[in-house]
Amino acid sequence: MNKQTPPTIQVILAASAYGGSSVGRYNGKAVFVPFTIPGEVVKVSIVEEKKNFALARLVEVVKPSPLRVEPPCPYHSVCGGCHYQHLPYQEQLNLKRTIFGEQLKKIAKITDLPPIEVVPSPSQLGYRNNVQFHLNSQGKPCFVPAETGVPLLAVEDCLLMGNASKELLPYLSFESESGIDRVILREAEGSSMLILESDELDVPALQIEADMSVVHITEQDTVVLAGEDYLVHQVAGQKFKVSAASFFQVNTQATAVMVEKVLDTINWDAEMVVMDLYCGVGLFSKFLAPRVGKIIALEVSSSSCADFVDNLDEFDNVELYEGLAEEIVPNIRSKVDVVVADPPRAGLDSRVTDALAKLMPTWLVYVSCDPTTFARDVARLAGHGYELASSTILDMFPHTYHIESINLFKRV
Repeated sequence: MNKQTPPTIQVILAASAYGGSSVGRYNGKAVFVPFTIPGEVVKVSIVEEKKNFALARLVEVVKPSPLRVEPPCPYHSVCGGCHYQHLPYQEQLNLKRTIFGEQLKKIAKITDLPPIEVVPSPSQLGYRNNVQFHLNSQGKPCFVPAETGVPLLAVEDCLLMGNASKELLPYLSFESESGIDRVILREAEGSSMLILESDELDVPALQIEADMSVVHITEQDTVVLAGEDYLVHQVAGQKFKVSAASFFQVNTQATAVMVEKVLDTINWDAEMVVMDLYCGVGLFSKFLAPRVGKIIALEVSSSSCADFVDNLDEFDNVELYEGLAEEIVPNIRSKVDVVVADPPRAGLDSRVTDALAKLMPTWLVYVSCDPTTFARDVARLAGHGYELASSTILDMFPHTYHIESINLFKRV
């Protein structure tokens, strides 16, 4: 029996939601439709229905917005990577500012928003130094499609990839039973790395003709198959060793802008004690160490901690603690003047905000990659006497719904 095709309905879209969709209503229920613009009239089919809302697939734009443009990528609306290529870039920035402010109003209950600056990415295409692929049954690199329940999307190009990754992608092909779960292409100035991730300890057979590093990563071990197990990224005149298992920002040019914005938030001085939470390989610490008296850095990733030690080797005013922030911060007894926090999408654990309140730093610089969890943390920090003084949206991920922001809190 053939699966019945869901009926098509017509919806007038009224607003944008965080996550890349626009929202309309049908029979009193909110309907979320990706790849659309508020004000458009669209035909959609419902793909998932909940009690209070429904997720829909765009079938036809009946009445397009005057803002709509032709997406530059042939995979747009099929690939799940980009969400806003149908919008001019300035409108993408405007939309992110609106969504960011709405999250603060809705979740943090802020009625009088602080100044929100919006800074574009230096490059809107070709900005990614890190691209991830899954392999299909034929061993071809694929992206996750926009719609659930459909096959992986084999791609020959991606407009967001850097030049080195673009050149390598057509040559990537693996045996169908390779056991590789994920393939990652990384690049830095003049060098490239291929990372193979799997659950199997056996190293996959591979022929390497390109001049690049190749690393096989499992949960238990990292094996170098060719070249080195790290790349060296340059940001604002500083070099950073980043190992295969370590995190680094995907937009190198925008990362330099981020560092500049963090350094401009307050007047750093040589008497300050700074806590660098979720310090990674030492991006902020390396720029702050010459400016302040002491840095207390925390990071859970062993690989990132090892890179941090190498990257900050020249400084003797830095302490590094490896472990979970929610377990370490409550045990810090040192005076702390400023906290710089760059947490993952989950934001700050409530145990971290509680512990920070007891340390009573004067300033908190919060770098967020998720406005929803950030707005939750704004409310928590407000309960501990911290006021959001300013926010800067830095477009780290053009053409996607992701919103990176640099935020300054002051103890009141």
